[in-house]
Amino acid sequence: MRFNVRSFRTGLIAGVFLSLGVMIGLILAVNLRWLSLGTGNTPMGNTSTSPSNSQVSLAGLPPEQTFVEVVKTTMPAVVFTDPQVATVGLSEAEARLRSIETDSRTLPLDAVPRALVNFDTRGFIKLVAEAGTGRLLGVQAVAPEAGELIQAAALAIRARMTVHDLADQLFPYLTMVEGLKLAAQTFTKDVSQLSCCAG
Repeated sequence: MRFNVRSFRTGLIAGVFLSLGVMIGLILAVNLRWLSLGTGNTPMGNTSTSPSNSQVSLAGLPPEQTFVEVVKTTMPAVVFTDPQVATVGLSEAEARLRSIETDSRTLPLDAVPRALVNFDTRGFIKLVAEAGTGRLLGVQAVAPEAGELIQAAALAIRARMTVHDLADQLFPYLTMVEGLKLAAQTFTKDVSQLSCCAG
């Protein structure tokens, strides 16, 4: 019987990912259990709902949901299909369930210079913002490199940026992540009228 290095490596990698998944699940379960005890103290710090503590409520949610909601709304997900599907934050439907009025824009990839250079314009980048304030609530993307741009969107949501803040950021030209800026600009401009570097 010969030793197959490729099978061994594949099994080892699968075992590592399974172990990591179990560890992350346990960490989340412990934190969520702590919250459900009502003590307000978690391994991540005090999340007590007493008015004397400073609190940050996300997307108009009650303060007691803040910790869980921050985890849920800033955890990106990627499905590695061709093209990739990536999401972070709230969709329009999820925002509606939370009684948040939204304003959204969808930018087709044929408006993103990197996609044009790659000769692959399959997909879109969609931004979901809170109506009135413009605060970014969610991003969904279908693109060949959607998994590469979704973390920038997660950071923008975590930083409570508005679509106007995102539109004013400097992004390197000819990158897929530049599509986030272009999508944000669609809230106030017709991006098809812009030159390559006019952003």
